[in-house]
Amino acid sequence: MKGSKDHPLISRYPGSVIKEYMQKEYDEFALPLGKVNRGKFEKTQHLEGKVTHIIYEPPVGRSTLEVFRNYEGALRRAGFETLFTCSKDECMVEGGAMMKLYDGYSDPWYPGQEMRYVSA
Repeated sequence: MKGSKDHPLISRYPGSVIKEYMQKEYDEFALPLGKVNRGKFEKTQHLEGKVTHIIYEPPVGRSTLEVFRNYEGALRRAGFETLFTCSKDECMVEGGAMMKLYDGYSDPWYPGQEMRYVSA
Protein backbone atom coordinates (compact mmCIF):
# COMPACT_ATOMS: atom_id res chain seq x y z
CA MET A 1 0.00 0.00 0.00
CA LYS A 2 1.40 3.38 -0.99
CA GLY A 3 2.94 5.29 1.94
CA SER A 4 2.85 2.29 4.27
CA LYS A 5 5.70 0.70 6.18
CA ASP A 6 6.27 -1.94 8.82
CA HIS A 7 6.40 -0.97 12.48
CA PRO A 8 10.02 -0.47 13.62
CA LEU A 9 9.69 -2.94 16.54
CA ILE A 10 7.90 -5.85 14.82
CA SER A 11 8.41 -6.73 11.15
CA ARG A 12 5.86 -8.43 8.94
CA TYR A 13 5.50 -12.18 8.52
CA PRO A 14 7.59 -13.18 5.48
CA GLY A 15 5.60 -12.95 2.25
CA SER A 16 2.78 -10.85 3.73
CA VAL A 17 1.59 -7.63 2.11
CA ILE A 18 0.11 -4.55 3.74
CA LYS A 19 -3.60 -4.18 2.90
CA GLU A 20 -4.49 -1.28 5.24
CA TYR A 21 -2.30 1.32 6.91
CA MET A 22 -2.87 4.34 9.13
CA GLN A 23 -0.62 6.23 11.50
CA LYS A 24 -1.31 9.17 13.82
CA GLU A 25 1.31 10.97 15.87
CA TYR A 26 -0.91 11.23 18.95
CA ASP A 27 -4.29 9.72 19.73
CA GLU A 28 -6.01 7.32 22.13
CA PHE A 29 -6.59 3.56 21.97
CA ALA A 30 -8.50 1.02 24.10
CA LEU A 31 -6.17 -2.00 24.46
CA PRO A 32 -8.28 -5.17 24.92
CA LEU A 33 -7.39 -7.05 28.13
CA GLY A 34 -10.39 -9.38 28.45
CA LYS A 35 -12.79 -11.50 26.45
CA VAL A 36 -15.70 -10.16 24.43
CA ASN A 37 -18.99 -10.14 26.31
CA ARG A 38 -22.22 -8.68 24.87
CA GLY A 39 -20.36 -6.98 22.04
CA LYS A 40 -17.75 -5.27 24.26
CA PHE A 41 -14.46 -6.20 25.82
CA GLU A 42 -14.78 -7.09 29.50
CA LYS A 43 -11.62 -5.12 30.27
CA THR A 44 -9.50 -2.58 28.38
CA GLN A 45 -6.58 -0.29 29.13
CA HIS A 46 -6.79 3.32 27.95
CA LEU A 47 -3.60 4.32 26.12
CA GLU A 48 -2.48 7.59 24.52
CA GLY A 49 0.39 8.22 22.13
CA LYS A 50 1.43 7.34 18.60
CA VAL A 51 -1.04 4.94 16.97
CA THR A 52 -0.17 2.68 14.03
CA HIS A 53 -2.83 0.49 12.41
CA ILE A 54 -1.56 -2.15 9.95
CA ILE A 55 -3.51 -5.01 8.39
CA TYR A 56 -1.45 -7.62 6.57
CA GLU A 57 -2.57 -10.29 4.12
CA PRO A 58 -0.47 -13.41 4.79
CA PRO A 59 0.91 -15.61 2.01
CA VAL A 60 -1.31 -18.36 0.63
CA GLY A 61 -0.94 -21.68 2.42
CA ARG A 62 -0.02 -20.29 5.84
CA SER A 63 -2.34 -21.03 8.75
CA THR A 64 -3.58 -18.34 11.09
CA LEU A 65 -1.92 -20.21 13.97
CA GLU A 66 1.48 -20.24 12.22
CA VAL A 67 1.37 -16.49 11.57
CA PHE A 68 0.05 -15.79 15.10
CA ARG A 69 2.81 -17.84 16.78
CA ASN A 70 5.40 -15.98 14.70
CA TYR A 71 4.11 -12.63 15.99
CA GLU A 72 3.88 -13.89 19.59
CA GLY A 73 7.55 -14.90 19.38
CA ALA A 74 8.57 -11.59 17.81
CA LEU A 75 6.80 -9.64 20.56
CA ARG A 76 8.45 -11.78 23.27
CA ARG A 77 11.92 -11.32 21.71
CA ALA A 78 11.31 -7.54 21.54
CA GLY A 79 10.71 -7.54 25.32
CA PHE A 80 6.90 -7.33 25.32
CA GLU A 81 4.81 -9.07 28.00
CA THR A 82 1.59 -10.79 26.90
CA LEU A 83 -1.36 -9.12 28.68
CA PHE A 84 -4.27 -10.85 26.93
CA THR A 85 -4.76 -13.41 24.20
CA CYS A 86 -7.74 -15.17 22.67
CA SER A 87 -8.41 -17.50 19.79
CA LYS A 88 -11.34 -18.79 17.79
CA ASP A 89 -14.57 -18.89 19.85
CA GLU A 90 -12.98 -16.97 22.75
CA CYS A 91 -12.71 -13.92 20.47
CA MET A 92 -16.19 -14.12 18.97
CA VAL A 93 -19.03 -11.66 19.32
CA GLU A 94 -22.53 -13.08 19.67
CA GLY A 95 -24.54 -12.64 16.48
CA GLY A 96 -21.67 -11.07 14.54
CA ALA A 97 -20.33 -7.54 14.92
CA MET A 98 -17.42 -5.27 14.17
CA MET A 99 -15.40 -4.40 17.27
CA LYS A 100 -14.34 -0.77 17.37
CA LEU A 101 -10.75 -0.95 18.60
CA TYR A 102 -9.75 2.48 17.39
CA ASP A 103 -11.74 5.54 16.30
CA GLY A 104 -12.46 5.28 12.60
CA TYR A 105 -11.32 1.66 12.31
CA SER A 106 -13.27 -1.45 13.17
CA ASP A 107 -11.95 -4.98 13.08
CA PRO A 108 -14.10 -8.04 12.41
CA TRP A 109 -14.74 -10.13 15.52
CA TYR A 110 -17.46 -12.52 14.49
CA PRO A 111 -18.20 -16.24 13.98
CA GLY A 112 -16.75 -17.86 10.89
CA GLN A 113 -13.31 -16.25 11.17
CA GLU A 114 -10.11 -17.85 12.37
CA MET A 115 -9.66 -15.01 14.89
CA ARG A 116 -6.53 -14.83 17.03
CA TYR A 117 -5.55 -11.77 19.05
CA VAL A 118 -2.77 -10.72 21.41
CA SER A 119 -2.36 -7.57 23.52
CA ALA A 120 1.22 -7.06 24.68
